[in-house]
Amino acid sequence: MSGACEIIRYRPEYKDAVAQLQTALWSPDPAANRRYFEWKYEANPWSVEPRIHLALRAGRLVGMRGFYESRWEIGSPAQTVSVPLADDFAIAIGDRKRGVATQIMQAAIADLADSGIDYVFSLSAGMVTMMGSLALGWKSAGRVEPLARREPGAVRHARVRERISRMPVLWRWADAPIFRSAAERRPFQALDAASSRGPSVAIAREPRPEPMAELVAELGHDGRLRHVRSREYLAWRFANPMHDYRFLYATRGGRLAGYLVLRARTMSLDPTARVCISDLVGCDARVRAELLATAIEAGRFAELVAWAVSLAPDERGLLRARGFVPLDPERDARGWPCVLVRATRGKHPSEWSLGARPLLDPAGWDLRMLDSMAG
Repeated sequence: MSGACEIIRYRPEYKDAVAQLQTALWSPDPAANRRYFEWKYEANPWSVEPRIHLALRAGRLVGMRGFYESRWEIGSPAQTVSVPLADDFAIAIGDRKRGVATQIMQAAIADLADSGIDYVFSLSAGMVTMMGSLALGWKSAGRVEPLARREPGAVRHARVRERISRMPVLWRWADAPIFRSAAERRPFQALDAASSRGPSVAIAREPRPEPMAELVAELGHDGRLRHVRSREYLAWRFANPMHDYRFLYATRGGRLAGYLVLRARTMSLDPTARVCISDLVGCDARVRAELLATAIEAGRFAELVAWAVSLAPDERGLLRARGFVPLDPERDARGWPCVLVRATRGKHPSEWSLGARPLLDPAGWDLRMLDSMAG
């Protein structure tokens, strides 16, 4: 470690500095990053104040780690618990490999413990963050098992970009729009043109937070740890300024019987045109299968990704039949991406539990991509 930093809690006068620092993670536009910050940490329906820890060197911001508020329910009858979600880890380029990340995390965990927080989760850590977190006492609660379906045209374009990326001079333009298919440039074009799929499935741009939350409540809870999906939470979640959403609604007898949420990124350093299935809820297997089939057939996405961990066996079978395969077998074999858990106090991992249920047992989670910032 070459010089300790001062670790402080976030203060509003650092908002612009955070937006600038996050041009290495969120988007290259500080103004867009500021909007994202305000949505995530200030408009969050469960947040009192941003739970963020900053690293300063000679008064200059060189690192941050954010924890945004979330609510979970577990057990039967369900009890609701508050768990901060660790996210947004950024270190200035000149201060990497100088121990800043470790200093921030040690100070943050101690501060969370002092605030009465027992556990923190991380649901969308990158590979580097995952490895660093495991070294600092975090534990994996299981892989999320991402599966992907790619259109043949998108595969061909990806191969062309890969060849160009290895060419002298031309590598600079490997991600140029001209080398991307129409489905990659405009992910929702085909879905928007489809409008609807018969009388039972509607395709929409706007969320319906109240009936969606009512459907989740009506279907009940099996006692596993799952994120609260209230009207207030869903309304906030789908206002994410970094994402573009589409909603598929299945109705029966004039009432909502199921929904499927799709998301694409609108602002990111990652040029991927990937569309993800963020959430899937249905009153029975037939409704869920109809929603999945509609998304695949009407969307004609260049790349469609789902987390298998959140799907029932019949839904996994449908995805396999439709050509879904592991997104990245090599990284999947190394346990990433995964759910990370950490206690803030000195409990042995075998004692980590909520509602008398062990947190490190993957079978105890009902996890959706929507629960993380990946969705």
